[in-house]
Amino acid sequence: MSEGTSLLASSLERLGTAIELLDVAAMRRQGTDRANASRATELELMRGDRAKLAELLDQALARGRALEAATHTIAGRVDRAISLVKDALDSQAADKPAAEGEG
Repeated sequence: MSEGTSLLASSLERLGTAIELLDVAAMRRQGTDRANASRATELELMRGDRAKLAELLDQALARGRALEAATHTIAGRVDRAISLVKDALDSQAADKPAAEGEG
């Protein structure tokens, strides 16, 4: 073999190695790109879920506040009803001895 042929063979060998390394790097990059795309899709799904959960939480809090207000209103009405019943019973009890004394 001549020196030129040897140099050409060596150069072709290095070129082949470089192409193989480039192939490996390209495959690795494709895998990374697929993984990144998958992560990006997952992130978008999580963001959508988060938005839905935030909306549901807001609705639940609003319902909780409405229930709390209704409970407060009902408690006030029950307290007034209890007072009215007590007043009526007290009034009836006060009238009873007087009625018994008359008979």
